[in-house]
Amino acid sequence: MLHLSYDSGTTEVLRDPAVCLCSFCCTPYQNALTHARLENRSMTVCDCVTSICPLPPVAPFPCCMAYQNRQQLRAKYGFPSEPFADALKALLFPCCVVAQDGRETKLRESVVARKRYDRADPMAQEMDNVVMQ
Repeated sequence: MLHLSYDSGTTEVLRDPAVCLCSFCCTPYQNALTHARLENRSMTVCDCVTSICPLPPVAPFPCCMAYQNRQQLRAKYGFPSEPFADALKALLFPCCVVAQDGRETKLRESVVARKRYDRADPMAQEMDNVVMQ
């Protein structure tokens, strides 16, 4: 079920140590991964290079990439637009924005993958139900 707001709050990022550590220790990598997920594709070396050395229109600050990802995420999932608030958050707390967006895309990607799995293999779904009982 997709909501019109973030499923992962800022503090919920701490429940996902991989995203949390990656966002705080290697922000450009997590930015690149989130950007690729938003475009429904695998991350490439170009994504990483662009995150480390941003090109126009996101140059010269990496926080601009976080803002761009946030705007893309809002558009993709139909979240209400908050450009001013997002700009302030990306400028003041870029690692937190990157972590929250990374977790959000990861959660939503897993929901979509689960729905595809359920539709593709009804027998596997029945087996999952038997195992859970």
